[in-house]
Amino acid sequence: MNGYNSTVVKKANKAYTICIYGIFRKKVVFMSEVGENESLALRSRIAELDDMLQEATRRAGTYRGLIDVCLDPLFTIDPSGRLSDVNAATELALGRSHQQLRGMDFSVCFTDPQEALAAYNKVLRDGFVRNCLLELRHCNGQGMPVLFNASVCGDEGEQPGVVFASARNITHRTQIEEQLRLSLAEKEALLREIRHRVKNNMQVISSLLHMQSSYIDDEYYKGLFVECQNRIKTMSLVHEKQNKNGDISVINLRDYINSLLSILFSSYRAKIGNIRVTAVIDNLLFDVESAIPLGLVINELISNALKHAFPNKAEGQINMSLKPVEDNYLELIISDNGVGIPETIDIRNSETLGLHLVYVLIENQLGGKVQLDRGASATVFTLRFRKR
Repeated sequence: MNGYNSTVVKKANKAYTICIYGIFRKKVVFMSEVGENESLALRSRIAELDDMLQEATRRAGTYRGLIDVCLDPLFTIDPSGRLSDVNAATELALGRSHQQLRGMDFSVCFTDPQEALAAYNKVLRDGFVRNCLLELRHCNGQGMPVLFNASVCGDEGEQPGVVFASARNITHRTQIEEQLRLSLAEKEALLREIRHRVKNNMQVISSLLHMQSSYIDDEYYKGLFVECQNRIKTMSLVHEKQNKNGDISVINLRDYINSLLSILFSSYRAKIGNIRVTAVIDNLLFDVESAIPLGLVINELISNALKHAFPNKAEGQINMSLKPVEDNYLELIISDNGVGIPETIDIRNSETLGLHLVYVLIENQLGGKVQLDRGASATVFTLRFRKR
């Protein structure tokens, strides 16, 4: 019962005004020798304090109601690491009453107490922790994944005080993420299978061309079949390397180009002499869709050098380099020290498919440029295109 009253008493021929104010069943007694005016001022101040107390009590009840209607578990942790207060959502999540939880070591409320303590220590060290993935443990042993957020209450330079914490239930989100993960894994497996079948079909086509070419006596037409086979193998190799890579959207260019060079040298081995190749390829990942036109370009330029740069099985050297340059571009340089390309041949308007493909693929599909240097000692193709 809150309230006050006053009376005047006499003692030793002195008049005392006694004001009695009750706060939560406890009486606070003020004794004063003052007169009636100061007694009225005192009663007015006591009434003001009473109004302030009632307003504070009302607000506390309102705030408590807001905390209890929150769907996220909210709790406070005292400096000793024990729960000092919890809301209704915390009681529901842990399966324990407010009375049971108060004074409990907060870390035992989690499936992994050590992770919870690590998060708590981070709060004490940094003043806060954000979106720390933990798991609350119900009294029946069932876990609930949560995002743990907390801040410490205490003035700078003082010892840490109470920690205010929340634990957002992300069970639904984790279930959706797991479904998406399984769906993605299923689609990746399906895509790998499709790529594998495409590769196999290309290999079948290449084998058919090889079988058909064995019935052709004319070396010119037999050579056309070999060129078609190599183009198909170039595209098939992309799918083969893709299936061996963890990320099916990219391939490793160094691995791919080295394998392609082996295929091409094997294809022309019977017609060439001692030709050495030096390939300096940076360890780059490249988009699969762009790797196919790039592989075809390399196939055409290397094949052209093997067929025409070193007549009569002459010895020679082919150099290749691929590296990143400025503005997110790649630079591919292929050179040989063979007989060179005659000045009378306009390679941009060449009648042969191979060199024509180089320009079409680089400029139209890879958004790059081709430069040819016909030096006395070497023929150099420099190709620049955007990294994908």
